[in-house]
Amino acid sequence: MSVIIFNWLGLAFCAVGFGIAFAIGYMLGITEEGFLMVIAGPITSAIDIVYRIKSKNGHWLNPNRGGSLFFLPVWCFGLLWLIFGIIYMIKGTT
Repeated sequence: MSVIIFNWLGLAFCAVGFGIAFAIGYMLGITEEGFLMVIAGPITSAIDIVYRIKSKNGHWLNPNRGGSLFFLPVWCFGLLWLIFGIIYMIKGTT
Protein backbone atom coordinates (compact mmCIF):
# COMPACT_ATOMS: atom_id res chain seq x y z
CA MET A 1 0.00 0.00 0.00
CA SER A 2 1.37 3.41 -0.92
CA VAL A 3 0.64 6.76 0.60
CA ILE A 4 0.27 9.75 -1.70
CA ILE A 5 1.34 12.92 0.08
CA PHE A 6 0.07 15.42 -2.50
CA ASN A 7 -2.73 15.91 -4.97
CA TRP A 8 -2.38 16.89 -8.61
CA LEU A 9 -4.14 20.17 -8.00
CA GLY A 10 -1.51 21.13 -5.42
CA LEU A 11 1.33 20.27 -7.79
CA ALA A 12 -0.31 22.29 -10.55
CA PHE A 13 -0.75 25.34 -8.29
CA CYS A 14 2.91 25.18 -7.24
CA ALA A 15 4.11 24.67 -10.81
CA VAL A 16 2.14 27.69 -12.03
CA GLY A 17 3.28 29.86 -9.11
CA PHE A 18 6.95 28.99 -9.46
CA GLY A 19 6.74 29.13 -13.26
CA ILE A 20 5.47 32.70 -13.08
CA ALA A 21 8.12 33.57 -10.46
CA PHE A 22 10.94 32.14 -12.61
CA ALA A 23 9.59 33.99 -15.68
CA ILE A 24 9.52 37.29 -13.78
CA GLY A 25 12.97 36.63 -12.38
CA TYR A 26 14.30 35.79 -15.84
CA MET A 27 12.86 38.96 -17.34
CA LEU A 28 14.38 41.07 -14.55
CA GLY A 29 17.65 39.14 -14.53
CA ILE A 30 17.22 38.06 -10.90
CA THR A 31 17.91 34.46 -9.92
CA GLU A 32 18.18 34.83 -6.14
CA GLU A 33 16.24 32.24 -4.19
CA GLY A 34 14.68 34.77 -1.81
CA PHE A 35 13.25 36.90 -4.61
CA LEU A 36 11.72 33.87 -6.34
CA MET A 37 10.14 32.68 -3.10
CA VAL A 38 8.71 36.13 -2.37
CA ILE A 39 7.04 36.11 -5.79
CA ALA A 40 5.95 32.44 -5.87
CA GLY A 41 4.55 32.32 -2.33
CA PRO A 42 1.75 34.85 -2.73
CA ILE A 43 0.92 33.56 -6.23
CA THR A 44 0.48 29.94 -5.07
CA SER A 45 -1.48 31.10 -2.02
CA ALA A 46 -3.75 33.27 -4.14
CA ILE A 47 -4.41 30.50 -6.66
CA ASP A 48 -5.32 28.03 -3.92
CA ILE A 49 -7.47 30.49 -1.96
CA VAL A 50 -9.38 31.57 -5.08
CA TYR A 51 -9.96 27.93 -5.99
CA ARG A 52 -11.23 27.16 -2.49
CA ILE A 53 -13.57 30.19 -2.53
CA LYS A 54 -14.95 29.47 -6.02
CA SER A 55 -15.34 25.70 -5.50
CA LYS A 56 -18.63 24.63 -3.98
CA ASN A 57 -16.76 21.94 -2.02
CA GLY A 58 -13.93 24.26 -0.99
CA HIS A 59 -12.78 24.44 2.60
CA TRP A 60 -9.97 26.54 4.13
CA LEU A 61 -8.20 23.80 6.03
CA ASN A 62 -9.31 20.50 4.52
CA PRO A 63 -6.46 19.45 2.20
CA ASN A 64 -8.80 17.38 0.02
CA ARG A 65 -10.93 20.41 -0.90
CA GLY A 66 -8.18 22.26 -2.78
CA GLY A 67 -4.49 21.95 -3.51
CA SER A 68 -2.40 20.08 -0.95
CA LEU A 69 1.19 19.01 -0.32
CA PHE A 70 2.15 16.76 2.59
CA PHE A 71 -1.49 16.81 3.72
CA LEU A 72 -1.44 20.61 4.19
CA PRO A 73 -3.21 23.22 2.04
CA VAL A 74 -1.02 24.89 -0.60
CA TRP A 75 -1.88 28.35 0.71
CA CYS A 76 -0.04 27.47 3.95
CA PHE A 77 3.07 26.64 1.95
CA GLY A 78 2.69 29.88 0.01
CA LEU A 79 2.72 31.90 3.22
CA LEU A 80 5.70 29.93 4.47
CA TRP A 81 7.60 30.53 1.19
CA LEU A 82 6.85 34.24 1.46
CA ILE A 83 8.23 34.40 5.02
CA PHE A 84 11.34 32.39 4.13
CA GLY A 85 11.88 34.49 1.00
CA ILE A 86 11.83 37.69 3.05
CA ILE A 87 14.28 36.18 5.53
CA TYR A 88 16.60 35.07 2.69
CA MET A 89 16.48 38.53 1.13
CA ILE A 90 17.26 40.22 4.46
CA LYS A 91 20.13 37.82 5.19
CA GLY A 92 21.51 38.37 1.69
CA THR A 93 21.81 42.14 2.19
CA THR A 94 23.68 42.00 5.50
